[in-house]
Amino acid sequence: MEISALLVLLRDLASTAKIRIFLTGSVGESEKFRRSVDDLLRKLFTCDEACKGERILEVQTLTRHSAAIGCAEIARDVFNGQKRILGIEVDWKGRKVLGKDAYRKEY
Repeated sequence: MEISALLVLLRDLASTAKIRIFLTGSVGESEKFRRSVDDLLRKLFTCDEACKGERILEVQTLTRHSAAIGCAEIARDVFNGQKRILGIEVDWKGRKVLGKDAYRKEY
């Protein structure tokens, strides 16, 4: 299902950018899995003449901890009062119930 959704996005980007797909997590670190995803995407995604024979699709792996680190950084930013994360507005409804500084400690 995720690959199918990705293919829709790839078709829109193919003529304008080199596409890099990143895998993470314990499975994402597997070279065998990376090759499988790479092979599958290459079979399902065909580039038109705009690619001019260049390899525009690249699958890379990150460490198994990358997603957890990213989530922790987002949580830290929300905790510290950021209004937007990656262009997405933070929903403060739960924060009002607890009070803005309910769990905040100074370190």
